[in-house]
Amino acid sequence: HRYYSDGTLFFQRQIYGVAGTGNSSSGQGLALDSSDNIYITGYAQRTPGGGAYCWTAKYNSNGVLQWQRFLTDTTGSPNTQGYSIAVNDSYSAVYVSGQYNATTTPTTGWVPFIAKYNTSGVLQWQRYLTGAVAQTTDAAFGVGVDYQGNAYVTGKYKISPSAQGNNGFIAKYNASGTIQWQRVFYDSHALASVNTQGRAVADNGFTGVVVTGFHNGSSNFLTGCVLGYDYSGNIQYMRTLTSDAAQQSNFVNSIAINYSAPNNSAMVIGTQLVLASGPQYFGAVLRVPNNGGRTNSVTDFSGS
Repeated sequence: HRYYSDGTLFFQRQIYGVAGTGNSSSGQGLALDSSDNIYITGYAQRTPGGGAYCWTAKYNSNGVLQWQRFLTDTTGSPNTQGYSIAVNDSYSAVYVSGQYNATTTPTTGWVPFIAKYNTSGVLQWQRYLTGAVAQTTDAAFGVGVDYQGNAYVTGKYKISPSAQGNNGFIAKYNASGTIQWQRVFYDSHALASVNTQGRAVADNGFTGVVVTGFHNGSSNFLTGCVLGYDYSGNIQYMRTLTSDAAQQSNFVNSIAINYSAPNNSAMVIGTQLVLASGPQYFGAVLRVPNNGGRTNSVTDFSGS
């Protein structure tokens, strides 16, 4: 759907799929380029009862389909999903991240991937981040692109057979698909069950990239986190989202950069699950400058 600024519907389009019981399609990520063209990724079935393909499409600003593409796994089979998309049309770069279901050794299970199309829809390359564990449930939930056309991808994966949970990761690729660096972030409390994920990443256009996600806090409750890395992969800060509740879990899922603000501060959005007074969910918006400090208190928009 696309809406005017007053909330009036401009147009809506159906994601490619096939009709029939049990068939499905879903849009997961959206991005705009400098001409207001719309890029979407997700998954869709191409045949009744068949597997799902990572689906990526481009629409012009009036909602007219320009192209759509389906991405397979390494064997040419479906079972791929797209979660996030980022565009830098100055470099004709469209990056998609997600996961595919690997069926060959040494790694089987769900594996994170990043793929690059040009703005005409021609696949340039695709890369996979393989962990050390078979039968994984790894995924690349977020992708971003910087002012030079480099790509950054974040998500989760297991790093050892004995791990009960996941560690978050961020990796940088240049425009040719060569990995530049890869970093792991995790909780600092050495809990038995580690559960850390990166959910979104964006270039601040000033000092580096900002990553959002969550990790284990001082107990088994999850804590939303915001991390800053410079363009060389050096961590600059890691901040957590807290509130007044004694027991809660926080999730920081999305990010947007305010390029008109001083030093291009980041606006992050997440969800707080408060358990002390019963299951309640609260949305939270937070502004984070490039040094990782918090410039104002959390603004909540609540619902139960």
